[in-house]
Amino acid sequence: MEKRYYKRLFTSKDIILFSDNSIRYGTMTNCSANGMYIETMISIPLDSLLKVLIPFREEMVKVPVKVVRRAKNDNYFYQGIGVESLNLTKEYLQFIIKISSGN
Repeated sequence: MEKRYYKRLFTSKDIILFSDNSIRYGTMTNCSANGMYIETMISIPLDSLLKVLIPFREEMVKVPVKVVRRAKNDNYFYQGIGVESLNLTKEYLQFIIKISSGN
């Protein structure tokens, strides 16, 4: 079994996915400093580069990510994507700390 370097933090946060002038929506169900899992029924190709926009406090935290996994349900419909963080920003780190402290 693969051991994760960063602990997953479970959440339910509505987010925006932005790429090449396309805007999509999803729900982040877990996250870590290394990445996140986003529930979305939209098929996004592997290795796609996106920006995840997370509402946090009075601003939007922008996290550049790369799609590393796509998940389908039993009916072969897409249900989510796993993304890897490409840059750990101060704002995203503050968001992770807030989630981990339960506040």
